[in-house]
Amino acid sequence: MKLSLGGVRLKRLKEQDLEMLRTWRNDPKIRRVMFFQEYITRDMQLKWFTSLSELDYYFVIETGNKSVGLIHLNIDEKDKYSAFAGLFIHDDSYWGTQVPVYSSLALLNFAFKELDLKQVLAKVRKDNSAAIRYNQSLGFSAIQEECQVLTKNDFFRRTQSLYDRLKKEKPSQ
Repeated sequence: MKLSLGGVRLKRLKEQDLEMLRTWRNDPKIRRVMFFQEYITRDMQLKWFTSLSELDYYFVIETGNKSVGLIHLNIDEKDKYSAFAGLFIHDDSYWGTQVPVYSSLALLNFAFKELDLKQVLAKVRKDNSAAIRYNQSLGFSAIQEECQVLTKNDFFRRTQSLYDRLKKEKPSQ
């Protein structure tokens, strides 16, 4: 499964991507903003990967011919209309570009249009002000400390202004 928008592709995570993902996730610049901050071993990574279900959507973010990050959606097993999402860009040359925005829009369109979710939640460390601001720019609002929510209605209400802003900015790298 692949999703794409604005020159950014989301490619479903496969076992052959695990070592690249593990390297990214263990990088101090990524690990410091995560809730789970321990070093991830190969065995831990494989155990996590094999525990994923059909309700877990993990995608490698690609632009050009380069893999630059990961974005995911984990549907709640009890409430199939709700999911948790997360994103990180490992290649810091893409921080502050359109790549994370197009990645998020592609995933959220998939969540709300294809999967018919009603809300997407994001857990963000309270000291990760960049992620909090980024999520707010997508329409997320705080519902409790370290948790934000984006409803389907809020997303579609916000989407047009995001697309308008992206058209005015320079294209992705």
